[in-house]
Order: sequence, then structure tokens, then C-alpha cells
Amino acid sequence: FPVTILTEDEAIQLVAEVLDLGFLHKNEDKFTNDFVKGTPDVITTDLIIDTKVSWNANTFPWFESELPNKDYYWQMQAYMWLTNRKKALVTYCLINTPYLILEDEIRREHWKQNLIGESQEVRDYVEAQHNFDHIPKDERVKVFEIEYDEHVINTAKEKIQIARAYYNELMK
Repeated sequence: FPVTILTEDEAIQLVAEVLDLGFLHKNEDKFTNDFVKGTPDVITTDLIIDTKVSWNANTFPWFESELPNKDYYWQMQAYMWLTNRKKALVTYCLINTPYLILEDEIRREHWKQNLIGESQEVRDYVEAQHNFDHIPKDERVKVFEIEYDEHVINTAKEKIQIARAYYNELMK
């Protein structure tokens, strides 16, 4: 399993705690319209929350002031469109790597170093790269707020219709 799937519930609870949002639960409902479909992580009465779990401290957007991955902007626009919400949060979370994945990483590092037996030094090094308990919780969540943009939705509709027309031409 990707690390995000294994840590998603923990990330949602971390976001709820850090942002003081009370209890949040993982959304399982799938939404669709004539143009897009999706399953937002969390839907509240007034916003969408999507959690992104960073692989390690090097992939966490510590100093970013703008959303690092622009694809997530479009994803949030689609989710807001599908759920009739006007605000979305993309939340990057720094969560400890699950045990099974951590053990794979330790084996991989041993292999990279051409080591046959277990080295405690290698184990300690890898574990340190994937454990963030020493970082305060409020520093392990980075929030990027996105507002619904009707113009973006209309542009997406137009581009989807053009793409569908092109596809239909190719299929003739």
C-alpha cells in the first residue's frame, strides 16, 4: 500500500487536532457530474479537506507559501464543484512511516550499502528519517487554502468538451 493510504486516518486526525476542527471522519462517498468525479478525503458543512502525507522531512513543504503541486489546485476545484463547497484546504502532513514500509526501507538501505547482516547504525539512520515525534504537531501540518473559482470550472468544462469532441473525431 502507498504510505498515504496507510496513514490517511492518522493525517486526518492530526489536521483536526492542529486546526481545532473537532472530530473529522474520512469521506467514502464518491461524487460525479457530467464532467468530473472524485472522492474528497473530508467534507465538512462548509469546506473540503484533502490530506497529503509527505514521504519524509525532505518532501514536506516547510517553507512553501504557495501550493507546491498545482494539480492539487485543480483537484480541489473539482471537489468543491462536486460538493457545492466554496473553500478547500490542502493539508500536507508529516506522519511517521508505518512499520512495514519502514522495515522495507531498512532492508533497501542495507542492500544499497551491500550489507548482508543487519547494521544497527543503518537501522537507526533510516528510522530517524521516518520518525517525526520530536517535531511539534502544529509544525507537522502545512495548510494551503483554495477558494472556489467559477471561471476555472467554466474553463475546465470548455476544455473537457473540446477533448471529448477531439476524441470522438479520432474514433470515427
